[in-house]
Amino acid sequence: MRVNSLLRDEDIWRDDAFALVLDTFDDDQTAAAFITTPAGVRKDLSVYNDAEPSWETPYDTSWNTFWDAAATRTAEGWFAGLRIPLSSLRFVVREGQVVMGLITWRYIARKNEIDVYPAISPKWYWGVLKPSVASQIVLKGVQAHRPLYFAPYASAGIGQAAQLADDDYRTSRTFKHELGAELKYPLASNLTLDLTANTDFAQVEADDEQINLTRFSPFFPEKRPFFLERVSTFDFRLAGDEQVFYSRRIGLSEEGPVRLLGGTRLVGQARAGILVSSICRPPPARPCPPKTSPCSA
Repeated sequence: MRVNSLLRDEDIWRDDAFALVLDTFDDDQTAAAFITTPAGVRKDLSVYNDAEPSWETPYDTSWNTFWDAAATRTAEGWFAGLRIPLSSLRFVVREGQVVMGLITWRYIARKNEIDVYPAISPKWYWGVLKPSVASQIVLKGVQAHRPLYFAPYASAGIGQAAQLADDDYRTSRTFKHELGAELKYPLASNLTLDLTANTDFAQVEADDEQINLTRFSPFFPEKRPFFLERVSTFDFRLAGDEQVFYSRRIGLSEEGPVRLLGGTRLVGQARAGILVSSICRPPPARPCPPKTSPCSA
């Protein structure tokens, strides 16, 4: 049983693992994956575009939600348990039931072996994350919960600078402080409202350092929670890492950072249909000619 890391969202193919993949909307396009290791390390992924194409990772490791996992090791092997609150999932209740897609698999690192249910053909490179081949499950008596998430922040600092004036140094001090908050509230089980005021994003996980020896700007994945809800909605790929819309440019310009006073975002998913109907009416009767001539039908 291999455990190489205790970091959350570390590479999912380094350690032994057990995974649960849920296509909560049953749309064959998106899914949420919950993975744990023999050490109880948690890894959660947001899968998009039906786990296609094969030349790039079709999931986002920066997506995080509230859930728990525990594991234990015995002489028989290792056992894992996952506890996922319904409030951490987005789904649609129709006629008192919820339809989801389910994939579960175990990865054995020392043999590079994956045991998966349902039986998924290896012709898909990311088949173990592919929502369109998931087994359909039906949950009855399930109600969607709508918790309110509120994350305030405060920061303060003192700056000191010395300037030479009249053959002497004069010291000046500046005091800065910032207050702001982010709010997330699901208006419905499949519709989420995000609000941010005096945005700072200082609490966001730091980017991995990159050495850039090219004339092109490096690519950094989106990690700000305000933009992570269904981030694949704005993922328009051309080829490789080329994107039409790159959200990390929000708040930046050629001169430097741009102050963000606030923002709002409403994102969700719904199914809609169009009903087209036609009514057959008899043709209008011909008007009667003047009384001087007989009226014909």
